[in-house]
Amino acid sequence: MKRTVLFILVGMITLPLIAGGQETYQWVDEKGTVHFTDNLSQIPEKYQDQVKKKKTPEEPAPAPSPSPSVRPPQSKAPPEPSVEKKDILGRGEDW
Repeated sequence: MKRTVLFILVGMITLPLIAGGQETYQWVDEKGTVHFTDNLSQIPEKYQDQVKKKKTPEEPAPAPSPSPSVRPPQSKAPPEPSVEKKDILGRGEDW
């Protein structure tokens, strides 16, 4: 029993690491269908020149920081009256 649980635990930890490091290839055929594969030899020869190689990023890309020299225009319009917040079905907060 302990051996089975250990085997499952090790598999759950290592499988995402192996799958995350895979490269995938993408191409579009003459009908416009997008195809994906992880084996470069499975791509037909006539589509070899348009293959897009993708690798799963190690960590997410950071969000672009706003440029300090670019500021949104400041408007001097009077503040808008408050509007009652409603949910998707049109019900107010007191519902």
